[in-house]
Amino acid sequence: SSLDDANVDYVSGNTFIETPRLFDKIYALTDPGFPLQTRNRTGLLETNLIMANSFLLRRSKAPDPLFPRINAYRGHCGIASQNLIRSGAKLYKQHDAIAEHPSQESYRDYLARAYAEGCDAIALSRYNNRQTMRGKINRSFLGTGIRLVRGIWGLARRTVTKRHTVGLPLWGVPVAIAVGLTYFAARFVGETAMLINTKLALRFSIAKQVAER
Repeated sequence: SSLDDANVDYVSGNTFIETPRLFDKIYALTDPGFPLQTRNRTGLLETNLIMANSFLLRRSKAPDPLFPRINAYRGHCGIASQNLIRSGAKLYKQHDAIAEHPSQESYRDYLARAYAEGCDAIALSRYNNRQTMRGKINRSFLGTGIRLVRGIWGLARRTVTKRHTVGLPLWGVPVAIAVGLTYFAARFVGETAMLINTKLALRFSIAKQVAER
């Protein structure tokens, strides 16, 4: 076990999207929350992010609560990691520990995930409440527009350069980009809804599908 080393208290594994179907390959390229599977690194290395779905820790070192109570569907791992690092803890990733995560079951779930991610972007920015210019922009309509542009650019670049990682054929590139555009459109709607009316945005049915899982 990675915890056999007395200096190691928090260890995360690698989690990748299963990609047997064309839709799964598109989802893996679209969702930046999951890394693409590579073999570039092996062994135990220091990291700045733990993943709750593949995580090992010493019970005596677990803060209470480990994951913050935030009004969001995703993003708790990032906040928990930041809090642990600020407390002086070192986080590690065991690159030889690999788990596969199921993809979205349907296109509707895919859009639900995207909408929830948009809600999260604003919720997490409010939780961090950074008073710098960048922090204020992140909580504004301008920040939402910037993330939309960056998301679309990242989608196109990742699909073209990383398609071999998930086995996406060349003819699938335009299909993946077209489907991915709807993902970022739904995420944009989630962010905009949160900025206009938070309670209404969180009650919206497409978000409930994710929250109730």
